[in-house]
Amino acid sequence: ITLVVAFAVSIVSCINEEIADNGAVGELDYSTLRLVSHNPMTKITVSDKDQDNNLYKFNWSAEDALGIFASKTQNLKAEITEAESGVFEAPALVSEGESVNIYYPYKDAASVEGGIMTSELAPEQTQSILGESVGMFSNGFAYAVGTVSDGQVDFSLEHPLAYFKVDVSSSALASYKVVSLCLVDKSASPKPLSGEFKFNWSTSSLEPTENAKPWVQLNVSSPKPLSDGSQTFWFSSFPADFAGSEVWLALNLYEDATATSVTLPLKF
Repeated sequence: ITLVVAFAVSIVSCINEEIADNGAVGELDYSTLRLVSHNPMTKITVSDKDQDNNLYKFNWSAEDALGIFASKTQNLKAEITEAESGVFEAPALVSEGESVNIYYPYKDAASVEGGIMTSELAPEQTQSILGESVGMFSNGFAYAVGTVSDGQVDFSLEHPLAYFKVDVSSSALASYKVVSLCLVDKSASPKPLSGEFKFNWSTSSLEPTENAKPWVQLNVSSPKPLSDGSQTFWFSSFPADFAGSEVWLALNLYEDATATSVTLPLKF
């Protein structure tokens, strides 16, 4: 079996998103935030590398939603209203000159206390379309900070997580399907790879909590036999330095004809 793992995928935010007002309250307050993307389509798909800087770009999709924290707004959901043009709207009360914290994707349980946001990187993630990165970022976390100026906030999302690209091919196991992949640190003091984390807005630092897990699993919703050719899988995790660690990637495969499951543990 042939396996290629890209442990460090270089990324760049492909656009500067914009937040503009859609109706004023008094002279300096705004009742509605309108978020406009200059690059529509999908923010949860990795596109081709930029030819100028050799970095991957991210786009938008109709399922995208942002979370907003401000002085009078706590975890407000900004939903996309025009998928093709990348427009988001949210009924938020913000003031001129106010700092606005923005994160992606929106999560109901996200909260902020003392400038520290608590949220989760999903331990079990799903790839809905074989070979496509759709869904990878919806399990993760990206952020931005902006200031309201004339009812608008210009921002560009930053990505503090690690993104994995795994290419799998095999002639010996051509009749088998890859149904899931699991990255796990089996060291005595394993690195946290998924689960609960805290994000400090003032320092832009992300720290896994004691409830974080030393593994992350990707489930493939529509697997196909490896006979179809090389297959690409995408998932995200907390960034970690694996030097000196015992890290394994387990491939779980299934063959329909014999109803046989096979697990291939690969050590790095």
